[in-house]
Amino acid sequence: MFTGTFSDVYAKRDNWLTRMDARIKLAFAVALLFLNLFGGAVVSLFIFAVAISTLLYLRIPTKTLLIRLLEPLGVAGVVILVKLYFIGWSGLPEGLMIASRILGAVSLILLLSMTTPVDALLKALSWFWVPRTWTDVALLTYRYIFVLLEDAYVVYSAQRIRLGYLGIGRSFQSFGILAGAIVIRAYDQAMATSQAMRLRGYVG
Repeated sequence: MFTGTFSDVYAKRDNWLTRMDARIKLAFAVALLFLNLFGGAVVSLFIFAVAISTLLYLRIPTKTLLIRLLEPLGVAGVVILVKLYFIGWSGLPEGLMIASRILGAVSLILLLSMTTPVDALLKALSWFWVPRTWTDVALLTYRYIFVLLEDAYVVYSAQRIRLGYLGIGRSFQSFGILAGAIVIRAYDQAMATSQAMRLRGYVG
């Protein structure tokens, strides 16, 4: 139900970027992240433009990119507004600088994740001596994201059938119930997974 929204679907397509060694892409992305962090706003915006253009060239749906960019664009907008509110117009350049760095970094992560399957990315991290505990947690997190999303969709569908999102007040109430149910489900799943791993001799 949700697979079309997530990058691993596009990462498994056959193109010149997906065929490239994940270690090379990871090293290149880290180098560009440092350049994005210490370069100017023009550098960050250039990175953003190139990354998004590359994704569009690889035929990633525009709707998917907009969904992925919606939250960072919101954060960037809030940063600019906060700078304007507390500092005034003199804070606008700094706000734009931070916003451009957010967009540059997010676009790089999108490009990497949408052209590199999760298993290949985790293998590359292991090759770079990233602690195994980190990669194990990342793998389990990715695995159970989809389980929790399916649970969320079941609850959401049941709420919609019962007109739980009719009106602003009921919508907020239903969303709160949905969020609480998913938190409880995530906790239960974490405990069950931890116990199952220990029973199988996992000591990480």
